Amino acid sequence: MKTFIGNYDLLNVQTDEFEEAFLYEGIDEKNLSDFGAMWLPEFKSNKPDEISQESIMDANMEDGIWDWKKLESEVQKNRLRYEIYAIECNGCTQGLMLVDKVCCGKHPEQVGKPIIYVTLLATAPWNRPRLSDNPLYRGVGRTLISCAISLSLEEEFEGRIGLHSLLGAEVFYRTKIGMTDLDIGSGNSDLRYFEMTMDQAKAFISE
Repeated sequence: MKTFIGNYDLLNVQTDEFEEAFLYEGIDEKNLSDFGAMWLPEFKSNKPDEISQESIMDANMEDGIWDWKKLESEVQKNRLRYEIYAIECNGCTQGLMLVDKVCCGKHPEQVGKPIIYVTLLATAPWNRPRLSDNPLYRGVGRTLISCAISLSLEEEFEGRIGLHSLLGAEVFYRTKIGMTDLDIGSGNSDLRYFEMTMDQAKAFISE
């Protein structure tokens, strides 16, 4: 079930004008089709000549193998725990996000307190400066993070969120979003872990 949440503005970097975008809870066949027919060819055309984990990470393409159809199926099996979101603009899916509502904080100020954990967050490959010489939209990731914070507030988690960052997004979460870099893994993850406190969420919302 795909539900409209609200209208947001994304900056078209090529025209330097804002365009109306639409945020949804849930994804449908259109979003899955966009990923398969539009996102994946972009990933494949930008695939490094040297196929290694390091080269893929350097190109900011680790999420190119995520199976969003399978993820949506898992969401439907456990609606109390997971939620999935899509943001569309100019008739195309510009970003996707999966969140987990049953996680606890690791930040010293909120150890053991419930948080919204952003399991996966991806913006379309043509919006990424490390993949495109002329990126199209700016603001997709920020809008999805704002959505995660809003969900945290709705769940009475006071805006607390956490995530493991892909290598190419570490600076974004640390400096653009203002999350705390805790530099710890979780489970089998070797990615850097970031968490947002209640005060950081308030600062983000007030911007």
